[in-house]
Amino acid sequence: MLNKSELKVNWHRIKTKLKEKFPELNENDLMYAEGKEDQLLEKIQQKTGKPRREIEQVIDTILYSVPR
Repeated sequence: MLNKSELKVNWHRIKTKLKEKFPELNENDLMYAEGKEDQLLEKIQQKTGKPRREIEQVIDTILYSVPR
């Protein structure tokens, strides 16, 4: 499960890594809004064609590899 507070704090770095992994994503696709994490994940899922669980795993991997 995604840690929403960690997601918010580290979003810029996570967003950069997501764009590297999924070049089909752009800035508009990755606009973070607090409380709208589910919609953000749905948009990423639609654009990449990947299952939500896989996207959450990718984000978790990026999140926990981000220097704190």
